[in-house]
Amino acid sequence: MTVKDMKDMVMHQFNLEEDDVSDYVPYLIVYLNGGYGRLVYAWDEKTLGDPGYPRLQSDSDVPNIPEQYHQAIVDWATWCMYRNGNSPKQQRGYAYRDAYFQVESEVIAHGGKEGKELGEVNALFNIPD
Repeated sequence: MTVKDMKDMVMHQFNLEEDDVSDYVPYLIVYLNGGYGRLVYAWDEKTLGDPGYPRLQSDSDVPNIPEQYHQAIVDWATWCMYRNGNSPKQQRGYAYRDAYFQVESEVIAHGGKEGKELGEVNALFNIPD
């Protein structure tokens, strides 16, 4: 999914009046990079700007993580747009925030880029001594 596709999806999810949109559009690429950066770290423990993970800048750029996670970047940016609004707007944004964190948790749980064997466990909790 290209940056243009992601921007279009954020604007569709955000669903604001044209007058309100102009207040948020300048920050949209920042919000997309914010979500992308978080997923890059979850995926490969790298940061944006590291080799292989340039910042998203132009409309033709594509995030360098599996496409199945691109929607999460859109959800993060949508959440960022909503969180800057009044309380009802923030309430609408929580679903997008939660959707993003669900994907981020799955990326981490499955070991990111390195992956894990099915059934592999990092730690055991609540095991009596």
